Amino acid sequence: MFIGCFAIVLYVTKLLIEGDTKAGKLLRACVHGGSLLRFVKITLSFIEFILIESYLARITSLLLVHRFKPEPQTLAEFFASGMPIQMLSEHHAFISALPVNISSAILERTVMLSELDQTSQTHAYFDTLVLSRYIPPSFLGYP
Repeated sequence: MFIGCFAIVLYVTKLLIEGDTKAGKLLRACVHGGSLLRFVKITLSFIEFILIESYLARITSLLLVHRFKPEPQTLAEFFASGMPIQMLSEHHAFISALPVNISSAILERTVMLSELDQTSQTHAYFDTLVLSRYIPPSFLGYP
């Protein structure tokens, strides 16, 4: 917060010095002289650059440290997550065609809906019946 406020103050000061306003003339009069004015502008630009880069470094490190949880890669990992599943009634025939242990585990955590909420952060869902028809044997735990 402090870095952002300080960067804004520096930027406004730099704009005032460069502008043709009363405040700009007053600031230029305070630093009266070409070389001192250039020195102040360069110093303010350098400090602004350092503050912006430190802010970007903090944001980047925050994004790298707090990564999202990895998505489950197998059914065992998915069932261990405890995530409920949104399901339409048309998916029931597909689920019943799966092996009994898998279909029962899916049906235990199923929430029947008339329309899927594809933006849900708390529920999984079958994308479409066409995409859910083929499940690779390795995903089911078979060799």
